[in-house]
Amino acid sequence: MATIGEGQQVARRGRLAGAMLMLGVGWCLPARAQDDGESGTTSPADPSSDLVAQEVYTGYMQSIGQDADRLIVAITGGIEIRQKDLSFRADRAVLWLDKNRLSQASSGDRSSDGGPLFQGPRVPGSPGRTPLRRAPLGLRPRTQLALENIQEIYLEGHVTWQQGEESVLFAESLYQNLVEERGVILHTTMFAQQLDANQGRLYRLQLRADAIRAMGSQGLVAENVTFTTCNFGNPHFHVHSDRLALEGENAVVLTGTLSAKGNHVAVGNLPVAPLPSFSVDIEEGESLPLKRLRAGRSSQNGVFLQTLWGDDISRTGQKVHDALGIDAPFRGDFDLNLDVYTRRGVGVGPGVSYGSEGLYFGEVGSYWIRDSADEDGSRLQMPEPGGMGDPFRFDLDQPQRLRAFTINRFFLSENTRLDAEVHYLSDRNFLQEYFEREFKEEKEPESYGHLVWQNDYTRARALYRNRLNDFDTQLDSLPRGGFEQVAMPLFTLPGFEEGGAGTLLLTHTHELGYLRRHPADDVATTSESVTRYASMAELSTGFDVGPVGVRPHAGAQFFASSDSLQGGHSLAQTLGNVGARAQLPFHRDYFVDVPALSIDGLRHIVILEAGYNNYYFATQDPTDFFGLDPMENKDEFQNYLVGVRQRLQTYRNGQKVVFLDFDVEMQLFPKEDRDNILGVDANGQNVGRTAGPLLLDFVYRPGFSHPWLQGTSLRFEAEADVDRRRFDVFNTSVTVRPNSQTRTQFRYRTVRSRSRQFTTAFEYLLTDKWSASFLGQWDLRRDEAQELRVTLGRYGHDWLMEMSLERDEGEDNTAFAISIRPVYFRRQPASSPLDLRDSRLEFLDASDF
Repeated sequence: MATIGEGQQVARRGRLAGAMLMLGVGWCLPARAQDDGESGTTSPADPSSDLVAQEVYTGYMQSIGQDADRLIVAITGGIEIRQKDLSFRADRAVLWLDKNRLSQASSGDRSSDGGPLFQGPRVPGSPGRTPLRRAPLGLRPRTQLALENIQEIYLEGHVTWQQGEESVLFAESLYQNLVEERGVILHTTMFAQQLDANQGRLYRLQLRADAIRAMGSQGLVAENVTFTTCNFGNPHFHVHSDRLALEGENAVVLTGTLSAKGNHVAVGNLPVAPLPSFSVDIEEGESLPLKRLRAGRSSQNGVFLQTLWGDDISRTGQKVHDALGIDAPFRGDFDLNLDVYTRRGVGVGPGVSYGSEGLYFGEVGSYWIRDSADEDGSRLQMPEPGGMGDPFRFDLDQPQRLRAFTINRFFLSENTRLDAEVHYLSDRNFLQEYFEREFKEEKEPESYGHLVWQNDYTRARALYRNRLNDFDTQLDSLPRGGFEQVAMPLFTLPGFEEGGAGTLLLTHTHELGYLRRHPADDVATTSESVTRYASMAELSTGFDVGPVGVRPHAGAQFFASSDSLQGGHSLAQTLGNVGARAQLPFHRDYFVDVPALSIDGLRHIVILEAGYNNYYFATQDPTDFFGLDPMENKDEFQNYLVGVRQRLQTYRNGQKVVFLDFDVEMQLFPKEDRDNILGVDANGQNVGRTAGPLLLDFVYRPGFSHPWLQGTSLRFEAEADVDRRRFDVFNTSVTVRPNSQTRTQFRYRTVRSRSRQFTTAFEYLLTDKWSASFLGQWDLRRDEAQELRVTLGRYGHDWLMEMSLERDEGEDNTAFAISIRPVYFRRQPASSPLDLRDSRLEFLDASDF
């Protein structure tokens, strides 16, 4: 048996091995006693050791055996060792001690570093505290144990280990070979706290195991394990595993890789759902592979079960990074959608998200289903003049339905990035059918590569975009490149300070590309391809004329196309434009105090705005071009802009807030029959409108002091026809949150001759655990409900369950569903799927710069 010698060995034994969270017994061996019982002197701690004992208490100790190298002693009446915020206790103990060390202690020798090898017969406590127990009369002086002498330890009877307030372990018995770092803990209960930084909540995890075996450098293995975040002695639910294995060097903090086999979820003692074997990185905070479960029945899909499984792949990705010599941390996740629909089939969708800060991030995903239905479940509207049309369904041409995509952003240098996306869909209605929210709210799927270099006010871009799905209609870039400089300072006009107002700014952009208008294959429209060049230059500046801020600008544009509607001849166009914008701000303060409206002082800010824009000449009629995009539709044009912006400010809780916004804006067209055409009269002449539309935007946050009106806000938006004195678009909403338990919103939106829609949403927290919500949307023009949804939610210790009844009239679908989502130990995604809405901004539109 090797003896314990140098500090590195001591430090190695001092590490805490553990299973699941913080299961371990290395804590029972601090490096050495720090306080000398006789002299009261204090030895310096070994810097290589993580644990240094501060206080040691023992009961009756006697020798029960020995061999050539070791002395075996038994302790009854209790043992306790404390080190900073770490301590352990037991009723009884057996210790295997280094006999040579004890011999040195008997002769009064010291260790090689000068530290004491033993404690005196009466161990003092911390200042102001008596020892746990005095040494019994039968114990010889100067033979009390020295902590660094221990080679093996056995504890039994109320074995307790505690690390601050974060974790506590209870066990019936424990054995550990501290030299080989092997041992076993029997009938263990572990409690550990974990802070969820994303939600700001503190969760307590409970783990029980029949046996936990320390395997040295291989980690630990636990048998017949249950773990849960329910704090009850008999938990409402738990996850059971036949075998858990933890690989990691330090279980004091949540590190290491946990793998589990023979898993299932149980409510009480009743197994309710099997779980696959899985492996997670504890440091990343994922505790379960099941991220979402939703089950129910709908008229469209039949009985369904939707699940989302996930696993962390950061460790695997980091190994790839290391092998490639990439000195950067890797974060990644693997996700698997696994869905079952009795009327549609089984859907499978694996995906991977990945990222390394400052280098790249992205996502690869897919979904496949063999759809057994005869027609697609979602419905589209058949257009009709002046209306929304009648819904209809698509017949399914083939049952194999699939999507596959990848979307990425690579940071090639400090100033250069590459965005790349490839998205394949088997049919045009796939997203609307199986990913409706993505279909309605996110950008359209596409395939492209976009390279951007940008530095200060200079940018260069190259775009290649080609259609992958034959049912898409899009403008292809094969390729397209551009260079631009936005608001580049040239010089300061005479009479102005350098770098301030009066600085002349130059904005110029240039683009060259081979473009193709690519209609869907099933649409009877021909495809046009052109080589096109465009450039723009504009000079602008800004200065004040008294209280008025003025921003004039002047510029020219040139446009050339290799093909046109006039028999394939090339065409060129030149445009010139001038314009200006002016603002006159002023304000007034009022000393008013209205507690009922939360007004403590009042400032009224008014900003008068006026603008002018004039494309005063164009050398070519834009109707001669193909009209591939708005760039080809520019013509002579003139308009004025007038507006009033108002803000009301006050103090609330010591902070200056804007509680009312009211903006009014309108355009004026001197040549209305050219620039603002409404239609054609009986003689074939254009009929236009000089003024309008009038745009209104009003937001009011009253801040009522009455509890039932707190959190109230009112919004009103409208587009008015000033000639006919009517609203063409009207949108108003009221949000009320009378207390922390209730929130409700009402919204009404109308578009003349097209739609009138009313929406209401209500959410109420019934108890600390239960909530109820309702969403209703009605089409008042059709006099029918579009969508109704009632949801009952139950908040668990670490999960959220929702039971919902839904009716979607637009899809002619009725569904009842139960959804369960874990909400504990959730971390931020390794790499959020990139929203590349702005990735392909039009090259001559410099507003995004």
